[in-house]
Formats: sequence, C-alpha cells, structure tokens
Amino acid sequence: MAITEQEEVNIMIRRGKFLEVERISVFMKDGAEVGRQKHRVAYSPGDEMQPKDAADENINAIKQRFWTPEVIEKYKKEKEEKERNNAP
Repeated sequence: MAITEQEEVNIMIRRGKFLEVERISVFMKDGAEVGRQKHRVAYSPGDEMQPKDAADENINAIKQRFWTPEVIEKYKKEKEEKERNNAP
C-alpha cells in the first residue's frame, strides 16, 4: 500500500526560441492515481537553467538544436532594443 511517484516531463518550444519545461509528478497508490503536482518554468535563449533541467539529456538536446549562438545573440539584441525603447 505504498505511495509511489512517477514524473512526466513535457518540453515545448514557444515562438521558435522560448523553451518551456513542464514537470508533472503523478502520485500512485496500488496502481491508481491519487494526485498530481505540476511545475512549469520557461527559459529565454541563453538563460541559465535550473540544475534538474540542465541535467536532462532531452532538454539539452532541444536547447542545443534551437538555441544556436545566432539565436541567442539575436534575442539579446532584440531584448536590449526593447528595453531602450521602453526606458523613461
């Protein structure tokens, strides 16, 4: 009659550059689901990732595929320009 935990990980790319990681903990008792807990975090190109996400091979593979040096540099420039235009 032990409660066990299984983790599901969903990885999504938003607008071609933002990486969203959703971790779902599914709690089971005697083979039946008794609860869920969700945690979601979004990363912009070049962001430092939380240790658990940084250690995940699938997340790293997707990050390397979409976050090329060119994408990171372009994002940084767009962000800086947007901040300059919104400055008082």
